[in-house]
Amino acid sequence: MKKLVYLASICIFLLPFTSLGQSRTDVIDGSSGLIVYDSDSFTKGDFIEIFNADGSLWHRFTYFYDDSDGDFEYANDDFVPFSFHPDYFILAMKVVNEDASRYEVIVNEGTGKTKFVLKDSKGLKFSNWSEYVVRMFAVGFDQNINPVRRAPAGAILDPQPQSDLFHPKETKGDWMRVEFGSSRSEADKGGWIRWRENGKLIIELFPLC
Repeated sequence: MKKLVYLASICIFLLPFTSLGQSRTDVIDGSSGLIVYDSDSFTKGDFIEIFNADGSLWHRFTYFYDDSDGDFEYANDDFVPFSFHPDYFILAMKVVNEDASRYEVIVNEGTGKTKFVLKDSKGLKFSNWSEYVVRMFAVGFDQNINPVRRAPAGAILDPQPQSDLFHPKETKGDWMRVEFGSSRSEADKGGWIRWRENGKLIIELFPLC
C-alpha cells in the first residue's frame, strides 16, 4: 500500500476537479465505456457542451480560458464526472446509455445525475474501459491483495516487484499486463494484475506524472 501512496504523491491521480480529496465512484458495471476529451477535434474557441434530455443546454466550458486569477470561470458545482481537470485537458464521463445521436453520461458521481452529449460533439469521443485504462501513464494497486502474477490468474511473482511505477500495456478480460522498472534496461520486466473485479475498478489511475 505504501507504493500506492507514494505514487499518488508524485503523479496526477484521477479525481474530479470539482471534488479534489474525495473518492470517486469505482463502480463501472452498467457502463459501456466513457466519453473522453479528444484533442484532435478541439481547438481554441470550441466548447464542450452537455445537454438536458429535452435538448436544452445544461453546461458548457472550454479548456482555453484565462486562468490569471487562478479560478476556472466555467465552474459548475454539480459537474463532478469520473474525471475532470481543465488545467490538464482531462475529462472522462461514464456512459450509461445511448441512442442514434446521443450518449447518456453520468455528470455527477456522487448523485448519479445523468445528462447527454451529442455523438458528433467537438472535443469528445467514446472509449471503452479497456482502451481507457491502458492509456494511463501508470496505475496503482495494493500488492497485498492484488499481487503481480506471471500470467492472468497465474502464479504470483515471488518476490513481488518493488517498483514505484507500473505502466499498463494491455488487458485480457479482467487482467492487465503492467511493466515496471526504474530504467530503460528494465522495461521488459512485467507481470499481470487484476484491474477490475465484480463490476468495480480496483486500481488507481494516473494519467500524467
